Amino acid sequence: MAMPGVLCSVQNLVTICVDRCGNGFGGEAWHCYADEPLRFSSPDEMVLQLDRLFDRLSLPQAENWFRCFSGGKRHGFLRPVTGAMPLKKLDQREILQRTGACATFVLHVQYRQNCTWQGSLTWVEGESRMQFRSVLELLKIMDHVLTRGAMPLREADVSQPDGEPVTA
Repeated sequence: MAMPGVLCSVQNLVTICVDRCGNGFGGEAWHCYADEPLRFSSPDEMVLQLDRLFDRLSLPQAENWFRCFSGGKRHGFLRPVTGAMPLKKLDQREILQRTGACATFVLHVQYRQNCTWQGSLTWVEGESRMQFRSVLELLKIMDHVLTRGAMPLREADVSQPDGEPVTA
């Protein structure tokens, strides 16, 4: 399946199969480091599970890490990279073949800076792709596709409530 702007060689590609939409959405997230998908019943659960996956992979590595103050020791902002990269269980082409009942998205998180994600989201059925600068923007793009059946045409469609254009 050829999709615009999707590089099959990217190690942290995730195919998000949305099987339930309406008040929030739920489904499965497929990645190449497990035989089974990550199942989620809400958008926030999806984000938390994917963030844990990215932490485990250290890909993309988080720019910041939570600080904690325990036992009189202060832990710094940067998280040390530990452990080896997990072995691939599935080929990227296999995860790109998965589809959801409501919609299918291919997520590529390129950076995790400023305690959020930056990257691109491809809507498979609509054969369109959009960049996002935060998790909130990612969720707004997904919601726009699921409620309106179309990818937002411009940045203002997701940065303002109800798609109202930005006014000066």
